Amino acid sequence: MRQHRRQQVSGRPFLITILVAAVCIASWLAYGFYRESHVTLVFANGEQPIPPLELTFYPKQLAFTAPSPPAALGQHLIEDQSSVVVGGDVVPGHGVVRYRGEGIGAGFAYLRLGQQQPTIKLRSPQSLRGRIGEPIAYWFMGWRCAGIRPVANAEVVLMGGGEHGIDLVTTHTDVEGRFTVRGFDGELKALGLRVRAPGFAIVHRDVDSLEQHAGERAIIAMTPSTPRRGKLELAVDLELDSLRLLARGLPGIDTVPTADGLFTLDHIPDEVEARIIVHGLPDDCAQEAARTSRDGLALVRVVAGATVEGRVLDQLSQPVPGALVWIGENPAVRADSRGYYRLIQNLPGAVTITAQKEKGKGSRTRRSIGKRAVQLEPNGHQVDIDILLDR
Repeated sequence: MRQHRRQQVSGRPFLITILVAAVCIASWLAYGFYRESHVTLVFANGEQPIPPLELTFYPKQLAFTAPSPPAALGQHLIEDQSSVVVGGDVVPGHGVVRYRGEGIGAGFAYLRLGQQQPTIKLRSPQSLRGRIGEPIAYWFMGWRCAGIRPVANAEVVLMGGGEHGIDLVTTHTDVEGRFTVRGFDGELKALGLRVRAPGFAIVHRDVDSLEQHAGERAIIAMTPSTPRRGKLELAVDLELDSLRLLARGLPGIDTVPTADGLFTLDHIPDEVEARIIVHGLPDDCAQEAARTSRDGLALVRVVAGATVEGRVLDQLSQPVPGALVWIGENPAVRADSRGYYRLIQNLPGAVTITAQKEKGKGSRTRRSIGKRAVQLEPNGHQVDIDILLDR
């Protein structure tokens, strides 16, 4: 009996050690998961205290098939603190944050979950003045410009991150076509101006440095354009007010259809007829190809679509993470870490799915491509459509 009790007593420290080790390992794994799914933003304002900040989060994406700027994912208001931790609810892997506050210039920064974020330096607000107008042309042994005709009430947006970026500050021109953009961080890279006025083509102008635009050197010429009209027809049960019409490749040009499906896309250059994109469709719907027309009404039809998913594999049937997969002119998606892909909003019919993976850089880049023909049915959901890449 005593020997049995000694065995029980001697076994307890071992069990406690195992339990403590298990708790430590579980805590470490949980902490690692937390770090990978969050990012810490740290702000610095020189010798000055950090003012209350309004943080707005956006997805980081090229807006070829989405409104520009993209819809915000969420907001945070912080006071009396120099740092904040955010998670995947407002930063879906990669993201952008816009920050605004009293006495500082509005700015932006790129974010990535699980990575250490460089300190965001807050700076004094700066201004940019300019003038917007339509060139007055005349003929004298060749076309010449006699000046500009002011364009009043034009919308001027200072963009962060280029023409596909986010809006930092917005203003409008006066009756003489003059504007002043105030309250932004002029030391940031990738700043630009977006100008829109009814009946004129959209203009994007890079702002390389404020020194280049001292005084009123930011003079922007506007070109008249013809508004493009169209009609959206739905062969599926959808609410029209949940959809937007975009001009592909022309960020900043979008509109909402009326109750009878009519819409107008303004600001498209006259020499361009853009592909029309319907934004906001559910996964099981698709749109037929359509382009704008200066001479008539563009018809855009939305029908029942198809979804397809599968894996991208190499010659040894091993998954290929990060491969690009697409159908026709639809946006490409990237396969996940296990090689899985999912394509949505596809038109029914005979299609070819293409997958591509590049390795190496520069002249040593090697590209592997795979294709697979598939017949898609309306409201269909096809799975296990694997694509084999060549060597």
